[in-house]
Amino acid sequence: MKPARAPSRSAVAITVLGLLAATACASEAEPSAPDTASTAALQTAAAKAGWRSQIIYLVMPDRFRNGDTGNDDAGAPSCHDAGDPQRFHGGDLEGLRKNLGYVRDLGATAVWVTPLYRQIGRQANGNCGYHGYWADYAEPYDDAIEPKLGDDAALGRLVSDMHATGMRFVLDMVVNHTGDTARLPQQRPDWFHDPRSCARLGDPTIYCPLDRHPDFIQERAEVATYLSNVAKRWTTRVPVDGIRMDTAKHVPTAYFSGSFFPAVRAARSDLFAVAEAFDDGSIDSGARYVDAGFDSTFHFPLRRALVDGIAKSGSVDRVASAVASGIARLGMDRALDLVIFADNHDVPRFVNEPGVGVPEDEIRRRTLLALDLVFTLPGIPQLYYGDEIGMY
Repeated sequence: MKPARAPSRSAVAITVLGLLAATACASEAEPSAPDTASTAALQTAAAKAGWRSQIIYLVMPDRFRNGDTGNDDAGAPSCHDAGDPQRFHGGDLEGLRKNLGYVRDLGATAVWVTPLYRQIGRQANGNCGYHGYWADYAEPYDDAIEPKLGDDAALGRLVSDMHATGMRFVLDMVVNHTGDTARLPQQRPDWFHDPRSCARLGDPTIYCPLDRHPDFIQERAEVATYLSNVAKRWTTRVPVDGIRMDTAKHVPTAYFSGSFFPAVRAARSDLFAVAEAFDDGSIDSGARYVDAGFDSTFHFPLRRALVDGIAKSGSVDRVASAVASGIARLGMDRALDLVIFADNHDVPRFVNEPGVGVPEDEIRRRTLLALDLVFTLPGIPQLYYGDEIGMY
């Protein structure tokens, strides 16, 4: 059977442009009154409520636009090959900066970039950390940005240009693990859970390595301090507006409430923090991290409902049920802060979800219906780069 073709780029682009522009002009939901009347609390509450009118655009810098070919071969050798999907392709921070006008014209008001840490070198299987999630942690901490993406100056220019036009900058972070061949596990092996005995400590989701990546022991005070100081340095080297915490559900909630947030919010009190707790069966996983101090989490159950109810032409009752479950668990006020999406880099592109044999016009119809819902249901809408052109 012949695979379905991608939706018409022009049709998807025009419709998404309209959706984004309309949503950008919509009035935000009225937030609940803060618990305290103090000036600081009011300012923090206002900053948080301001996120409810944002539209987040997720970018993986390496796969967006090459703005500086001079850094293509910087850093780890043999990791740049635009023809290999597992290596760097040349996109960088300068490429994103030079194309902020494109992002703004879509109507997006905040840009979330995947992690900028220096990455480990090429692995035995030929793979490289183009995505940013294989940090080469070391002691003392190596502050370097991944050289293939740019440097401090490039990051500074990007954030400055964003703020000059009222856009917000969201930085991805990882405190659960390092890259497989990072320096820190060799320097401080006692800082990482032993995969042979980790399950005895409790929930293996928390205490055991994810995909065999060295797993930090955040329960140890010196490890918690190290990780929180790293995060604090990243949020103060440039004026970061928000963070997205990768693999949050694999980290004890006590680490975030007891170490991470006291450190980063002492430096940046109005920082908006979103936890990635990938569980599309229940909002409870993400809600636990909101209870622990995060402002928001990703509504994975709603995304699952959009796939089952819209992409696969099931019942839209699933969508209604997912929305209701989020409100029931968090309350309407906190549910308004949930990040809702049809696509991100952890799941297949929505245009692939209907399956083989579905006509192109039907794929387009279902995709646009899902985007309609993303931009009208309670929550903060998030697009993944390429959604606006129907990218696979």
